[in-house]
Amino acid sequence: MQRDHFDGTFPSTFGKFQKLVDLDLSDNMLSGDIPISIGNLSRMSLVYLYLQGNSFHGTIPLSLTSLRGLVQLDLSQNHLSGSIPQSLQNLDLEYLNVSFNMLEGEVPTKGVFRNASALTVTGNNNLCGGIPELHLPPCNKHGKHHLLIAIVVSVIAFVLLLCFSLTISWMKKRSSTQEPISI
Repeated sequence: MQRDHFDGTFPSTFGKFQKLVDLDLSDNMLSGDIPISIGNLSRMSLVYLYLQGNSFHGTIPLSLTSLRGLVQLDLSQNHLSGSIPQSLQNLDLEYLNVSFNMLEGEVPTKGVFRNASALTVTGNNNLCGGIPELHLPPCNKHGKHHLLIAIVVSVIAFVLLLCFSLTISWMKKRSSTQEPISI
């Protein structure tokens, strides 16, 4: 069913197949979310799942982790967002491609994620961490905390400076309006 110009959403009826080994819906015009029911696809017999080159959006469904027999998974060249589910590292995947989506967050480091030659994550500009061979920036888990501290310190410094300036201005004005005392 590859390159058959299918369009519309992912057919939910695929979740009812019992002996499906290879599902290749790549390079079609499918859109919408990848349904949660995909986890029902012949739990032990589905080995290859190729959904690349479509217009799927939303997150990578956690239900994929129920596909215990899955060996190859390609979700590349879609519009998927969110993070890579940590639970994917529990599958016995030999190949995982999630490149050219809009994924973000930390890349897991176990399972297929340990092997840079079996994993492709390029084209996701907001991914971080993972194994060194992926050449991703380190995850800055404290970045938002440091930014908040910097903003708070800046606001406090500004308020103190403003108070100091107003106090000096008030003191100058007060001293210039006071009448001299004559003895």
